[in-house]
Amino acid sequence: MIKLKFPLVVLSCLVLLSTSCKRERLAQGTPSTVPAKKDTDFLKQLEFDNYYYEGTKQSMVGNADKAAENFEKALNIDETHAPANYELARAYFSMSRMDEALGHVDQAIKYEPDNKWYYIIKAQILEQQKNFLGAAGVYGKLTGLEPENAEYYNSMANMYLFANQPQKALEVYERMEKQLGVNEIVVLQKHKIYLRQNEVEKAAKEIRKLIDQSPQDLRYYKILADVYQVNGYHEKAFEVLEQMAEIDSTNGKVQMALAEYYRSQRNYERAAYYLKQAFNNPEVDIDQKVEIIYGNYLMQGFTNENKEEAFTLAEMLIEAHPGEAKAHALYGDLLYRDNQKKEARKQYRQSVELQQNVFAVWQQLLFIESELSDWEAMKSESRTAQEYFPNQPILYFFEGVANLQLEDYKEAVSVLETGLSITVGNPNLQGQFHANLAEAYYRQENYKASDEQFEKALDLNPDNAVALNNYAYYLSLRGERLEEAQEMSKRSLSLEPGNASYLDTYGWILYKLGNYAEAKTYIEQALQKSPESAEVLEHYGDVLFQLGETGKAVEQWQKALASGSDSVNLEKKIKEKRLYE
Repeated sequence: MIKLKFPLVVLSCLVLLSTSCKRERLAQGTPSTVPAKKDTDFLKQLEFDNYYYEGTKQSMVGNADKAAENFEKALNIDETHAPANYELARAYFSMSRMDEALGHVDQAIKYEPDNKWYYIIKAQILEQQKNFLGAAGVYGKLTGLEPENAEYYNSMANMYLFANQPQKALEVYERMEKQLGVNEIVVLQKHKIYLRQNEVEKAAKEIRKLIDQSPQDLRYYKILADVYQVNGYHEKAFEVLEQMAEIDSTNGKVQMALAEYYRSQRNYERAAYYLKQAFNNPEVDIDQKVEIIYGNYLMQGFTNENKEEAFTLAEMLIEAHPGEAKAHALYGDLLYRDNQKKEARKQYRQSVELQQNVFAVWQQLLFIESELSDWEAMKSESRTAQEYFPNQPILYFFEGVANLQLEDYKEAVSVLETGLSITVGNPNLQGQFHANLAEAYYRQENYKASDEQFEKALDLNPDNAVALNNYAYYLSLRGERLEEAQEMSKRSLSLEPGNASYLDTYGWILYKLGNYAEAKTYIEQALQKSPESAEVLEHYGDVLFQLGETGKAVEQWQKALASGSDSVNLEKKIKEKRLYE
């Protein structure tokens, strides 16, 4: 029998040792050091400890429901145990069972009224229940427990603000200042409350506390000047700005503040003076300067009065920040707005050389290359941009168009197909890819593939005027589906009635249909809008010839030749005074 009992005794000791060690660890990791009740039956105590230990373990691994189950069983044994009530409240809190959590944390406070952790979770529960006044009261209790803890005062004030009781919040901040001294965060918060209450002088008085505390810190003067300026106290604002200038007249913040002040007073001459000083100052944040140029000049547009000033400031920006890509990009924007495209291109190129990962600058550069018809540059730069933005389809579009213009049609197809494959959720761009693929296939005399691409482009956007016009024209050149081509051409004209190319296409289709008189009307309209177009001049000559006006026809063919036409049969037409199609 002794051998049987000995293991049981050892086991009991091991259990007690385990709970003892566990009790020590929990005391370090929980907010309570209250021991178990001394008069609890030994086995009940052991059972309590096991449930409490298991609840703690489940809580640590995030099993709130299992933790709650064990803490409930522990409290069924000893409902006065404050830490168990607290832990159960925490478990209910994580399960969003707020009413039950509140009940148990109140029990914990009842049996251990000076434990701050109990009050902290109670305040959190009340906040979740949007009982902000109740939460404020709990934080008030915490300030009594720890009068030097600024976090409790701030939390209490925030609860009053959430409860729309700003005056109570101010009282809390006053108490906090008396206890802990002047604090920047508190002063700024009070100043905001006073401004919302339209108590401008009280708000200003708060900022002056910070100035008195740090008389060389220009940030506080700037805040004070803004308080006065925004609320119409312009003379007082100017007095503060003068104080700033006395402290440091070369400070960029002072210069910028004075520029803003004079601009608000419509004293543009003085505003410009201080603004130029600020722009010359490399210590002034470049983003602030960029924002001023965008807001005052680019967004509002140029005028005769401000255009020169805008360029002066942009040049100063580059001089003060020569290594900043955004300075060159901004100057490029100004030049582009002023239609100085080649100069703008120089600035954009400088910008992407300094910083390669700004997609908008690459895109703007490529648009300019397109407008300047610099196809070699557009091809080269679009390829370089793809190295940094391989998933931007428009870069492949630019390269594809450049290859088309350079008559490298096979490469154009390859690049456009690549770009199309990564174009998602942008039907307009997809349509443009298909339309340009149609052009590339047409130039390779792959008319079937060309027609298929035009059809896809128009499926995506039936109002793509360029695709309508070009598809119709190419069909007319081949003499195929002329009635369908006429409808497409008419549609493109309804979308852009004054487009010379579209007028010419429609007239040419009428010519192909044998309607020479009406064809003449439309081609004459095209010629009025584009009198130097060799293609339109040749078409006009062909129409005149069909109408029996041979002399006038030859005259138009000669004009077409003089305009640089590369039409294969044009010289034969002129020489032999007959049509060759």
